[in-house]
Amino acid sequence: SHIKFLNKRGVGTSNVEISSAGKSFHWHARYSGAMNEAEVISTDLNILPFYNPRINDIAKKCEILFLANVDPPKQYEMITEAKGAKIVICDTMNYWIDTKPEELKKVLKRVNILLINEHEARNLTKETNIILALHKIVEMGPRTVVIKRGEYGSFVYSVGEKFFYVPAYPVTKVIDPTGAGDTFAGGFAGYLAICKNYSSFNEIKKAMLYGTVTASFMVEDFGHNRIAQVKLSDVKKRYKELLSMLTIK
Repeated sequence: SHIKFLNKRGVGTSNVEISSAGKSFHWHARYSGAMNEAEVISTDLNILPFYNPRINDIAKKCEILFLANVDPPKQYEMITEAKGAKIVICDTMNYWIDTKPEELKKVLKRVNILLINEHEARNLTKETNIILALHKIVEMGPRTVVIKRGEYGSFVYSVGEKFFYVPAYPVTKVIDPTGAGDTFAGGFAGYLAICKNYSSFNEIKKAMLYGTVTASFMVEDFGHNRIAQVKLSDVKKRYKELLSMLTIK
């Protein structure tokens, strides 16, 4: 049913592999208070370490390669496979930062844009000051770094450009923030795929807004229930509202 839903929305799934070799990845966490940060209780990789991603010839020609937070050596393999990629965007999580930091740093040397939250950035660099952490990450390879800050929004920095801060869209009904970061990445990369001007910091700013808006829908219900109902007109409406919060006339 999930694959049918993706296909209906125009998402290609020809590279999806269905396996009965073991359980899928499982993440157990607890949110409390403002639900800005999760308390991780357990992370069960299950079949994930044994999964060897393979992509077809069409996928190898993709212009944007987004590396979700899987095993860093497998992220590196995908960079090697997708030779047509003009831009590589990477996500990661504390599990890989703690268990495979050197392999992750090898990946970062070949990444153009890194998406990472505050806690992960501090963990990766061992810096308390988030701006110092940001500059250390830039030295690792990515020329553009997006720092996600939950309910406080996010900011982006590109070498040679200025900082750009985006507040979170003001949502009054926060049900489940799980997956908000992934949805942010989808909105961010999705906009860049449309504009195709990957080197423009101005376009990256717009991508930040679209990422913020799509994430705002995700937190309003469990799983993908809310975002499955969202139309492009809903996204554009919130985009205009968010833009008005950043503009002084």
